[in-house]
Amino acid sequence: MTDWFRYCDGGRAEAGFTNKAKGFGDCVVRTIAIATGRGYQQAYDDIFGTGKTSPLWYRTDEKCTPLRGFQLMPGNECPDDGVCNAITKRVLKLEYGWVYHDAPGPFVLSHLPLGPVIVQMDSMPHHCAVIDRVIYDDCDEADEPSQGGSATIKGYWTPPPPLSVP
Repeated sequence: MTDWFRYCDGGRAEAGFTNKAKGFGDCVVRTIAIATGRGYQQAYDDIFGTGKTSPLWYRTDEKCTPLRGFQLMPGNECPDDGVCNAITKRVLKLEYGWVYHDAPGPFVLSHLPLGPVIVQMDSMPHHCAVIDRVIYDDCDEADEPSQGGSATIKGYWTPPPPLSVP
């Protein structure tokens, strides 16, 4: 274990998902579950439901078929197989704000704010949860540069500030 990475499946196994998602697969579901604390099954349902109810979809049986080429990810039928950025943005925009990461060079954890953030990698199709500048994921694909990595980020979503009580 490192001081910058903690293994976390986001509650996937506890929610009864015993198969390993293929490739990066469920990173958006896992990341939302970790960063928001809403649980893996809820994050999965939110994403799958958003995809199914999108006006860019039509439904046949239990599968969603895209209109005009929009779907979870090309060729995928569930959030386990990848989620396109349009669906990710639609789920997160309700409560999180997008911050474009304009710092040049590789991903450095100290560039991120404290608290929970959902990071979208630029150098690969991957999202990860970062809480207080520690990556919570089931693989260390973010490859923190201080450890010799070269990953870059496109940006991150941050939760709204807490309401202050006078």
